[in-house]
Amino acid sequence: MSQDHSGHLQDPAPQVPLPVTERNLYYAGKFMTANDFAADTDYLLSRLRLHNRAFHGWGVVHGMTVKHHPNKDQCKNWAVVESGWAIDRLGRELVLTRRQPVRLPLGPSSCGSQQSRDTPFLLCAEFDQRFAEEVPTFYEGAADPDKKQYNRYRDAVKLPTADLNTQDEKLVPLAKIVPRGNGNYDIESVDTPLSRRLTRVTGLNWTHGGESTLEGELRVDFERPLRASEDGARGVNQWTFLAEYSTDPKEARRPVPFLRPPRLDEASRRSAVYEVHPDFVRQLRPGTVIHVTLYCDFLEDERGLAVDGTFLLGRLPSGNGTPGGDFRSWFVASGGRGEGEEQRT
Repeated sequence: MSQDHSGHLQDPAPQVPLPVTERNLYYAGKFMTANDFAADTDYLLSRLRLHNRAFHGWGVVHGMTVKHHPNKDQCKNWAVVESGWAIDRLGRELVLTRRQPVRLPLGPSSCGSQQSRDTPFLLCAEFDQRFAEEVPTFYEGAADPDKKQYNRYRDAVKLPTADLNTQDEKLVPLAKIVPRGNGNYDIESVDTPLSRRLTRVTGLNWTHGGESTLEGELRVDFERPLRASEDGARGVNQWTFLAEYSTDPKEARRPVPFLRPPRLDEASRRSAVYEVHPDFVRQLRPGTVIHVTLYCDFLEDERGLAVDGTFLLGRLPSGNGTPGGDFRSWFVASGGRGEGEEQRT
C-alpha cells in the first residue's frame, strides 16, 4: 500500500498561494451549486496570477505616480496618487481607476489609527476586494425583501504606509516619503522589478511590412507615458519622429509633409502622432512605401529613461533591453504595390 509522505517534508510554507488544480467537469444533467460556479472563477484567477508572477513580475506597470496635494497650504500632510495599474507579488492586478488623495501620517494632524511618523516610510498600494450590489435573496421561489445578499465582488486598491524594509508580499511600494516637519515632506522614487523595465513601443496604426491605408496620421503607442518636449533636443518633434516616402527603391526618400509638427498626444502622453498633410494623402499613389523612424535615444518616459525602441524582427513590443535605439518601420500604401516593389519580387 502506497503512502503519501509529503507531510514529513520540512519545507517552509509557500509565500504565494499554489495555483488551483481543479475545475468543473460538465455533463448533461449536472446539478450546479454556488461552489461549482466559484470553482471555475478560482481556477482562472489562480492561473492568471501565476502567469503574472512567472512572466511579468511585480510592481507598478504604469501610472500610480505619487504627487504633492495641489493645495499645499491647507493640505500639507496629504498626497495624491494618480490612476494606474500594478501587479503585486501574489500576481494580483491592482487597478486604480482615478486619482486618489491619501492622508499621510505626518505631524500632529495625522488621524485615525495612523501613528505619526518622523522618519522616512513607504506609501504603498494594496489589493482590496469588497462586496457590492446588495440584492434581495430568494427563498422557495420568492424574493424576500428583508433578507439581502451581496451580488458582486468589486476589486479596489488601498493605499497604506509601511516601513522601508517591509517584506509584506501584499504591498506594492509606490514612493518613499521623507518627512520635513510641520506636515511637509519630499517624495522619492522607489524601484520594483516592473518599474525598472524600460518603456517600449507597443502599438502602430499600420501593419509593419504590409499594406495599410494612410488615414491622415501616423500613430505610435508606448507602454508608459512620455515626457513632453520642452525644447528641440528631446521629446516627440520633427527631428525625432520622421516619416519619409519612396516610389522606387533606387530613388532617395522624401519627407512626408505634415500638417503640423509631430507631437505627443496631450491627453494620454502615450502616443506619438504625425499628422500627414491632407494634400499629400489625396495625391498619394497606391504602392508608395512609407518609412517611419523614431529616434528613441531622445524620447524620455515619465521616469526620465530613454524608450527601448529597437524593433527586433518587426515584433511588438519593441526592445532589446537597452535604453534608446532607432525604431524603424515601413508599409505600403493600400491599392497595390509600386514599380519599385514589383521589381524586387
